[in-house]
Amino acid sequence: MSTLAIRTFTSLGVLGFLLAAPLSASALTSDGCLAQKRKVWSNFRKCEGDVAAKLLVGKPADMTKCTSKFSTKLGKLSLKASSLSIECRYADNGNGTVTDYDTALQWEKKDGADGVANNSNPHDVDNVYHSTQFMGIGFGFLDLLNDCGSGVIEGYNGVVTGGFAGQCDWRLPTTPELSTLLVEPAPCGVSPCIDAVFGPTISGFYWATTIFETNTSYAWSVSFADGQVLLAERSSDSVTSRAVRRAF
Repeated sequence: MSTLAIRTFTSLGVLGFLLAAPLSASALTSDGCLAQKRKVWSNFRKCEGDVAAKLLVGKPADMTKCTSKFSTKLGKLSLKASSLSIECRYADNGNGTVTDYDTALQWEKKDGADGVANNSNPHDVDNVYHSTQFMGIGFGFLDLLNDCGSGVIEGYNGVVTGGFAGQCDWRLPTTPELSTLLVEPAPCGVSPCIDAVFGPTISGFYWATTIFETNTSYAWSVSFADGQVLLAERSSDSVTSRAVRRAF
């Protein structure tokens, strides 16, 4: 074999090896990690659906297998990202919302941090509500976000058609859902106790949809000043709100 042939064969061999070799951990990017988490969620939803279908026809099915496999894969991705100091949880969607790839929830961002409430803009961080003001005749907090009948509402940085961020199923979070946004458990050492990706946040209480079991005049709220979860009186306590929906 000629020297040129040997060199060509060697070069092709090295190229083939490089193409066949898996990407190193250092090649992981934030977007790539989020994409992998999205795929993990897709596989989990499929597994979830398969279990539900089997149960409908009386076949044995075990949801714990889906949950265990999902938790393991998601945990490994988070651990890898953490070891490389890569952000791999939140994605700012550029439309006034943030998606949490650890919980599959899409959250409302806030704006208007000028100390003045503006109830015609549901995203104004200075707005506060009684629990009874979440729904109303065209003016409740959730009505403004889910105003899909008229098709045009005042939205984040402009006009949104067909509901806020194009969605019509915004709701208040449960206490556990709202608590997932805390960067630390109570007592939180930073204030506001939330990632900056969510925009301006009042260092105070946010309503949860969870009603107090023994007295329905009260509902739970979560403090983003220190992470506490406390009761608030639904008809009189003025508390701010952040909407959520399931992203996938």
